[in-house]
Amino acid sequence: MARVDQPVQERLGDDGVRERPAAARALLAAQTAHDRIDPIAPAPRWLNFLTAAEISGLAAITHQAMGHLAGAETATAQALTLLEPGLRRSRAYYSVQLAELQIAQGNTAGARTTAAAIDTTQVSSKNITSRLAAVRRTLATA
Repeated sequence: MARVDQPVQERLGDDGVRERPAAARALLAAQTAHDRIDPIAPAPRWLNFLTAAEISGLAAITHQAMGHLAGAETATAQALTLLEPGLRRSRAYYSVQLAELQIAQGNTAGARTTAAAIDTTQVSSKNITSRLAAVRRTLATA
């Protein structure tokens, strides 16, 4: 079965959004579907991954790809707030993303604070650690 967020991901390319209106519609559809989930009844097993944090994370990625950096920063911060404490990899991913967005908007003080708080000791993702290293190199020359 396809994931609910797959249409959003399909419209995001490595170099940004291929289909901006379609990506925005897909994100809205994912948010609407999530809002219809009964918070009291258990979600279907195939939908367990789709949390409010995941929706915020998808929104952040979509906003960033469309060049809406302020919206991406807001959605990334919201994803971090909503993440369960045990999701260390996701927390590191979104924290690096937040620092990158802060740098892109000229907020080096905020990026320094964000980067300093990132714990990658239990994260084995080379993507996350290399992105964090790039953030730190950028901040060292800022």
